[in-house]
Amino acid sequence: MPIDSVRSLHSHLQLAINVELTTIPLYLYTMYSLADPAEETPQLIRSVAAEEMLHATIVGNLMVATGGRPCFYDPTTIPTFPCELPHHTPTLPLSLTRYSPEVVQDVFLVVEAPAEVDAPPEADEYETLGQFYRAVELALCELDEDGTLFAQPNLDRQVGDPEFYQAVKYDSLGSGSLYEITSCERALEALEIIVHQGEGLGHDRYADPAHAELTHYARFLDICQGKCEVGEVLPVPDNPRADHYPAAAAEVAHFFNALYCYSFVLMDRLFQPRSHKDRSALISTLYGTMVALMRPVATYLTTLEIGGGLVAAPTFEYHSFPDPKNAERDLRRMGESLAQGHPELAPVLHQLGRLP
Repeated sequence: MPIDSVRSLHSHLQLAINVELTTIPLYLYTMYSLADPAEETPQLIRSVAAEEMLHATIVGNLMVATGGRPCFYDPTTIPTFPCELPHHTPTLPLSLTRYSPEVVQDVFLVVEAPAEVDAPPEADEYETLGQFYRAVELALCELDEDGTLFAQPNLDRQVGDPEFYQAVKYDSLGSGSLYEITSCERALEALEIIVHQGEGLGHDRYADPAHAELTHYARFLDICQGKCEVGEVLPVPDNPRADHYPAAAAEVAHFFNALYCYSFVLMDRLFQPRSHKDRSALISTLYGTMVALMRPVATYLTTLEIGGGLVAAPTFEYHSFPDPKNAERDLRRMGESLAQGHPELAPVLHQLGRLP
């Protein structure tokens, strides 16, 4: 079905956010299964996950600019694994699993497969994400024929300042960043960033004119072909559940899930009306949550044995905050409880005091 109304446009843009949020835990779980985070392969996977978060933010800006409201913290948005890549055809099963060349080849490369230059747009059941985004591009042009689609871009709700995005290793700001979307032309440029950084177009390996950054597909292809150092692979389970872990690992996994979902609570707050100063403070909290809290807690989980020769890992499950407006209070309470049984996490839990 074509995208023939603003309501349909917003539905498809929310689908795009769901797709991006499905790939992030998929990639991060495999990254956390690699013992040495300094090796090239985990660094490359991390760089892809960081740009997927950028892409979700760009789509959020596009929704806001056309009068919509993106949704991040919701059980219908946050995936439960195993699952399928939303609306992909043929069906693509996704599982949280440890690193192997096979998972990169059979899953990651399929997710990021580039569309051929002349591939038709596909709005609902898509073979490649490039074809899906091409359908969104055409819809934007058609819906803005009278020049009114971006008449009220809601700049006080957009996350549009380039300083809000920090490129990680292997990513280049030359491939694209954040900016305010105020017209159809700017919207098309934003979608071009997503496609070029991700799948690329045809067989182009680079996401930027200066050839400083490989596309996601090219990075995964290099990993699959053995061109990147991998290091030790940890024996983490497939599609774990926090409640299935022994008690000590379970409480850490639940805490990770709370931090993971808190990052999406923050994303929802970012797209609410607020000043530049307040949005900048939220961005700092978001980066701090992902780097100073989620990452070390995930690493600590992989040191906990769960039996059968396996070690724990993040389960990336939905965590229900009784009141998302006071999620920080719940995180501090969980941290206080966790500190008693896991003194190794004391430096990390101390960071909870810096939450707003």
